[in-house]
Amino acid sequence: MAAWNVRTMLIPGKIRQINKEMIKYKLDVTALQEIRWQRQGKIDKPDSIFLHSGSEEKTGQLKPYL
Repeated sequence: MAAWNVRTMLIPGKIRQINKEMIKYKLDVTALQEIRWQRQGKIDKPDSIFLHSGSEEKTGQLKPYL
Protein backbone atom coordinates (compact mmCIF):
# COMPACT_ATOMS: atom_id res chain seq x y z
CA MET A 1 0.00 0.00 0.00
CA ALA A 2 1.27 3.48 -0.84
CA ALA A 3 0.26 7.14 -1.20
CA TRP A 4 1.60 9.35 -3.98
CA ASN A 5 1.09 13.05 -4.73
CA VAL A 6 1.26 13.00 -8.53
CA ARG A 7 0.44 16.76 -8.84
CA THR A 8 -1.53 16.13 -12.07
CA MET A 9 -2.63 13.27 -14.29
CA LEU A 10 -3.50 15.67 -17.14
CA ILE A 11 -0.16 14.91 -18.85
CA PRO A 12 -0.35 12.32 -21.67
CA GLY A 13 1.20 9.00 -20.61
CA LYS A 14 0.97 9.73 -16.88
CA ILE A 15 -1.41 6.84 -16.16
CA ARG A 16 1.02 4.47 -17.92
CA GLN A 17 3.87 5.78 -15.73
CA ILE A 18 1.80 5.30 -12.54
CA ASN A 19 0.87 1.77 -13.63
CA LYS A 20 4.53 0.86 -14.27
CA GLU A 21 5.58 2.15 -10.84
CA MET A 22 2.80 0.20 -9.11
CA ILE A 23 3.97 -3.00 -10.82
CA LYS A 24 7.66 -2.24 -10.12
CA TYR A 25 7.05 -1.78 -6.39
CA LYS A 26 4.44 -4.58 -6.23
CA LEU A 27 1.74 -2.25 -4.89
CA ASP A 28 -1.76 -3.63 -4.52
CA VAL A 29 -3.35 -0.34 -3.42
CA THR A 30 -2.11 3.18 -4.11
CA ALA A 31 -3.86 6.42 -3.12
CA LEU A 32 -3.12 9.16 -5.65
CA GLN A 33 -3.53 12.79 -4.64
CA GLU A 34 -4.01 15.83 -6.90
CA ILE A 35 -4.82 13.90 -10.06
CA ARG A 36 -7.03 16.84 -11.19
CA TRP A 37 -9.58 14.81 -13.16
CA GLN A 38 -13.20 15.90 -13.23
CA ARG A 39 -16.14 13.88 -11.93
CA GLN A 40 -16.08 10.21 -10.91
CA GLY A 41 -15.02 7.25 -12.95
CA LYS A 42 -13.26 3.94 -13.36
CA ILE A 43 -10.49 2.96 -15.79
CA ASP A 44 -9.70 -0.74 -16.21
CA LYS A 45 -6.16 -1.63 -17.25
CA PRO A 46 -4.78 -5.17 -17.68
CA ASP A 47 -2.78 -4.94 -14.43
CA SER A 48 -4.85 -2.49 -12.38
CA ILE A 49 -8.06 -0.56 -11.85
CA PHE A 50 -8.11 3.22 -11.38
CA LEU A 51 -11.03 4.71 -9.44
CA HIS A 52 -11.24 8.49 -9.28
CA SER A 53 -13.45 11.20 -7.87
CA GLY A 54 -13.03 14.91 -8.44
CA SER A 55 -14.72 18.26 -8.78
CA GLU A 56 -17.51 18.80 -11.28
CA GLU A 57 -16.15 22.13 -12.57
CA LYS A 58 -12.47 22.63 -11.94
CA THR A 59 -9.36 20.91 -13.30
CA GLY A 60 -5.73 21.92 -13.84
CA GLN A 61 -3.17 23.46 -11.53
CA LEU A 62 -4.33 25.56 -8.61
CA LYS A 63 -3.64 29.27 -8.88
CA PRO A 64 -1.38 30.72 -6.16
CA TYR A 65 -2.93 32.96 -3.56
CA LEU A 66 -2.20 36.67 -4.02
